[in-house]
Parts: sequence; structure tokens; C-alpha cells
Amino acid sequence: MIQIDNTHIDYGKMRSVWNGAIDRYPSAIFWPESPQDVVSIIRRAQDRQLQIAIRGSGHNVNGFAVCNRGIVIDLARMNNVTFRPKSGLVVLGAGVTNGQLADVICPRGFVVPFASHRSVSYCGFALGGGLSLLSGLLGLACDNILSARVVTSSGNIIDTDSWSHPELFWALKGGGGNFGIVTSIKLKAQEARQVLAGSISTTTTGLTDFLTGYRAMTENCEDSITIFANIRHSGADGFEVSYNICSTDTSAVPIQLAMGIDALGSSEPASLQRVNYTDVLGWTAGLDPAGRHYEYSSRGIMNLDDQIVGLIEQTAQRMCLREQSISIYHQHGAVTRVAAGDTAYAGRKTPYLVRLQTCGGDDRNTKWLASSMGRFDASEGWLTSVNLLGSDGHAAVSKVYDVNYSKLRMVKSKFDLDNLFNSNFNIKPYS
Repeated sequence: MIQIDNTHIDYGKMRSVWNGAIDRYPSAIFWPESPQDVVSIIRRAQDRQLQIAIRGSGHNVNGFAVCNRGIVIDLARMNNVTFRPKSGLVVLGAGVTNGQLADVICPRGFVVPFASHRSVSYCGFALGGGLSLLSGLLGLACDNILSARVVTSSGNIIDTDSWSHPELFWALKGGGGNFGIVTSIKLKAQEARQVLAGSISTTTTGLTDFLTGYRAMTENCEDSITIFANIRHSGADGFEVSYNICSTDTSAVPIQLAMGIDALGSSEPASLQRVNYTDVLGWTAGLDPAGRHYEYSSRGIMNLDDQIVGLIEQTAQRMCLREQSISIYHQHGAVTRVAAGDTAYAGRKTPYLVRLQTCGGDDRNTKWLASSMGRFDASEGWLTSVNLLGSDGHAAVSKVYDVNYSKLRMVKSKFDLDNLFNSNFNIKPYS
């Protein structure tokens, strides 16, 4: 196990996280290599009454992976991946990134619901729910977890699944890092040697056709097809817009491609490519680089009717900087066939998630984000993914977990009564 404090030459680099707006100074940073190492770090923190922050890859926008004057437990060295192609079973350590997992299983013709960026901690992504371009067919990332190894606040190492500590296993699937430190998970990967994937993009001054086109493309989507939409300020009097499409059925080009081209009225050539999913992850490699100042938040919306289309268009019209963007994610298929109470993730019946993001330290970004989210609050709800929440999510944890919140508090009370693990969207234990 490796440990450094603030006198180490690399302390400044090691305390940094993906979001450059986060600037915190822990007392020490530890890199455990086993669950037993994690137990000893927890006991040290408890003896000294220090805050604990858990770092997978440090990609959360709220900076939960680092704390002031406390201990950071960086799981990066717990990065082993064991894959058995005959069964499709994968066991991965909590420090494994999305890209590292893809590099092991995709060349062998398998996939799981991946995050958008290679650098994201896969375990953290899955514990928060994990919506993916593969979710229509495969469900959320958390739906594919078969078991997990967890270190609790009492120092116990627990292997949990549907039969052993089932209430803890239930809570981990969407409840985030509230209940202990997950050191490894087991997944079931699915065969998919290639996918049909690509994007349709153009610039436009109006968004009605783009948004109503997205509504038409997603209303009757087959499970094999998932489509996300993106709007970015172009820096002029217009917008850069795109549909990102992924289909696990490579036998035929989906009709949504022609629908998207028609909606955009684009003369640009557009096509879907048959690729390994590692190539899809490569397409996002240059987006959202580490070290810049990010803010974002999201809400769930029940439909893309004309009122919501108008609200999104008005929100976009108020953009004033290139760093401001809107993403719309479609939840359908396998995601929605799991009942809201079957896992901690409650927002399965919410067809669309809208995320607003800014990048840069300009005060205009913060004002646009806050005022825009307020408009969505007036008409829509909080049934979204904790992975997509910004700092405004702290006051809405009970709304995000909805019907599951009381049960989550009971699980929290059983496994972390003193709320040691609170650097997250915190679920309060019952006192």
C-alpha cells in the first residue's frame, strides 16, 4: 500500500481530479491494493476522526473523490480484470476504468453498458446507475452487476449478491457509494462483436425540427437502438447539433438514420459504421478534457411534447458561450422493464434525461445553468441519475430516489450508521 501526504513532490498532481474547479487539500492519500488494506485505512481514519473520500477515477463533477483535511482512498491500484469468455463473466477491481474494461472484453466480442468516456471509473459509473448507448438492449450498468465485494464502516469485508446480504446488493445498484467501499464487482458481459454507430450533425439557427425529429426517432425505438442528442452553442447566432446513434443489430441500417438526416435537412454525408465498441469510445477521447472548470446538472422529463421542446429551445437560446451545452438521453427498452423498486435506481419510467453542462470559470456559465434548471424544476422532476447531478442535487436526494428512499435509509442505518461514507449524494441513516 502506498501513502503520501502534503509534503510529497507529487501531492499537487495526486490531489487533482477531472473537474479543475475542485481545489481541495487532503491530509493524506492512500492507494490500497486489497480489501484488507482498505480496512486498515478506514480504521486509521476513524481513530483520528477524519473525513474519508473514495476515488475511483475522480471523474465526478462535484469532486466527491477528494476532501479537505481528510483521507483520500484512491482505488487506482485495484485495477485487475478477470474475464472468462465462455461464460461472459467479468470480475473487475474498483480502480478499473471504462476504457481498461473495454480493452479487455471488446476485442473478444463482448460488451457491457459502457460510460461515454474511457477515463471514467466503471465501478463508480455502475453504482450510480450507469446509462449507456447500449442500455436499450442491456439495461443500466447496475443491472448487469451479479455480485460485489464491499468493505463496511465496521471493517467487515462482505461478498454480497441476490442471496447474501440482498438488501445491501439492492442498495448498491443505483445507490452510489453510500454503504461501504466497493472493492470489486462481477458482471455478466454480452456478445456483440461489432455495433453500428455514428452521428448525424449540422449547424442550425432553430431547434424545433431537431428536437421534434429526436422525438420521432425515439418514440418507437427498438431495444437494439439507443440515440442521444446534443446541442452546443456555436459561438455565432446558432447551434451545433448532433444525434449519436448506436445499434447492436448490425444486419441492417436502422430507419432512424434516414429520419435524423431528414430532420436536420443536412447535406453532409452521414452513415453508421460497423465498429468494435472500443472505437466508439475513441470518438469521445477529445471531449471534456481533464482540468477545465465544469458544472452540470440534469432533470428527468416524461415526454418531448411541444411544451418541453419549447422549453429546451428557450434554454438553448439563452446560451451565450461556446462552453454551454445541452444533452438529452433516452431511457427505454431493457431499462424500463425493471420495476422501480427492484433496484435503488428509481427513475426508470422517465423516458428522457436532460443534462445542461458548462465548461469554464465564467460567471455567465453558472448563472445560465442555475436559471435554466429552475425552469425545468417548474415543469419536470428529479427522477434522473445521480451520475448526472450537480451540486444542486444535495437538496434533492430524497426526490431522486423517490419510492426507494426510505428503504435506502434503512440499509444505510444497518451498514453505515455513523455516516462515515458521506462524500457523495448522501443518504442519511436513521438516527
